Order: sequence, then C-alpha cells, then structure tokens
Amino acid sequence: MPSSHQYLLNDQGLGCQVEINGDSRRIIPCGYHRDRAENVIMKLDSASRANTGNQLERIIDPKPCFVELARRLDKQGAPPAGGWYLVAEQREWLVAQLKNAISETNSREIRILEAGIASHNHHYSFLDLVAQALEGATRKPKIHVTIVDRCEYPIAISKTIHDELITEPNVRSSLPRMEDSSTELFLSFVISRRNAGQYTSIEQSFVVGDLRDPKSIGLEANSFDIITEHFISSVIANLDLLESFRRAYADLLRPGGLLLTAYGATLPLKEVEFQEVQDMHKRLRFVPGKFEYVWDPYGLQEDHLDPLLEEDPVSVTVISDNSVQPFRLAE
Repeated sequence: MPSSHQYLLNDQGLGCQVEINGDSRRIIPCGYHRDRAENVIMKLDSASRANTGNQLERIIDPKPCFVELARRLDKQGAPPAGGWYLVAEQREWLVAQLKNAISETNSREIRILEAGIASHNHHYSFLDLVAQALEGATRKPKIHVTIVDRCEYPIAISKTIHDELITEPNVRSSLPRMEDSSTELFLSFVISRRNAGQYTSIEQSFVVGDLRDPKSIGLEANSFDIITEHFISSVIANLDLLESFRRAYADLLRPGGLLLTAYGATLPLKEVEFQEVQDMHKRLRFVPGKFEYVWDPYGLQEDHLDPLLEEDPVSVTVISDNSVQPFRLAE
C-alpha cells in the first residue's frame, strides 16, 4: 500500500550529527535534511478549486504547474520544497497574516521566530514571503528573523548563503561542501540583485538547539512578535511533545504576539485530537483565530497525482486534511 510522501521522508531519520577530529569539524546530515537540501523552490501559480459538494475536497486541474508538481513527486526531477511557498493557498494566507501584523504595529521593529527549517530553500522562500508582506506597506518596520532548528545542517547552509549575499549581493552561489559527497550543494534558484537586497535588508540570526529549552540556546522571554511554524506536527509524535513546544512559544512571545501555524491531520475523523489541540492552546493562553482547511502535496499518497501524468491528464481530487490558523497570546 502506498505511503504518504511525508511518512517516507520521516522514515529517513531525523538528527544531524557533527563529527570532530582534532581541529576539523564535519556536519553529517540526517536522511531527512539531506533529502530536503536537494529540493528546488517551486511555486504553484494556481490555486486548487473547491468541490461545491464537499467543503473538505479540492480539485487539482491538469494545469502545467500541477503536472510539474506530479512529475517531481514521481521522482522525475528534484522534489519541490514543501514550505509555505509551494501551495498558493498557504502562501497567500501567510503573506496576508504578515501584512496585517505589519499594518497593526506601532513598533519600529518586528521580531519573527522561524521555528524549524527543512532546508535553505524552505528558509529563503519564507524570506521572500516576508519581503512580499512588506511591499506596499505605508510603514515599514525593521524585520529581524531568528531561525532555529535542532539540526545544524540546514542552519549552516542557510547561514553560508546569508554570509555570501552580504559580501557579494549578486551572487549565483555554489555552496561549500558540508560533508563528504560526490556532488556540491547548489542554491536551487538564481538570486537577482533585487531579491538579494530584500534578503540582506532583513536581519537574520541563526540558532542551533532545542526550542523546548529557549534559555539554553540564548533566547529571551517575551522577545518575539511573531512565531511561524509549518507542519512541525508532521514530525512530532504526540500531543504532549507538541505542547512542550507551545509552552516555549508562550514564553518567547510578547503578550499579544502571534503564532502562525500550519497543522496536519485535521480531518473530522480526528476531531477529538483536533479539539485536544485547540484546548491545549487555550490552556497556554493562546486565543485561537479563524481556522481554515488547506491541502498539502506531501500529505498525499505516493501515487495520488498519477492521473496528472497520463497522456490525457485528468483532474484529481485531494482532501484538505491540514489547517492554517493564527493564535494570539493573551495580554
């Protein structure tokens, strides 16, 4: 029986290692992060359309972007980075939430915590959305993004790109090899001078460590205005573990701060679990905002999009079994 793309990724193992031999230091990526580092940034320029007969179903038509998605998920080319940027509905939701936060603030600075990154491609496509949210704003506060992941590999690559952009803004970057491999890791998109300027104008900090213990990695209480989290529930085993992250977020956010989260497994069949998640947030003083169903390609079974690859491709129905939702920490 086919498994979902996300489960197959999780089976590769999580937990990058660092090997120290005298003065030399080598990062050895876990299977998950090595796979994600080979992603390409891809943007579905069309949204799925609603099935009027079922609010949880979306219809994927055989448009070029969806056919390309199906091809890449079928291992015909590098797989797409599955962050906020990929799916139109998720991308537009995040930009709208960030725009609202920017328009509402009276502060000269907005501090964002990006909780976990799968790869540099996920991170830099996230920064592109932050830059989009700033476009057209009447007031443009300084943006500081702190990126935290317990694995060093994606953090190290992201920081390398950042440092190269600072020194050579028009770089078309090939990255230094991070561990023994027959291939170099390449930045999977060309950074134009305009985009490089956007990225370097957003201040960044790179932190390796466990978010459940903020003090141990130098993060101060009440120091963030926004925390973003994209499907961390896909790699977290149970509700108790998820709550340990939420407790840390409640400590890190300033009163009134926003948690912008994409959460998996929200089908009505799992409504008890979903209600437990909502109740957990309320216990920790997170006031839930509007809940919206979304679909995600990595939650699909391996062969789900195969009809898009036929000689005469046909539309495919997908289930919106994930959600996006803002939470505001009570003041």
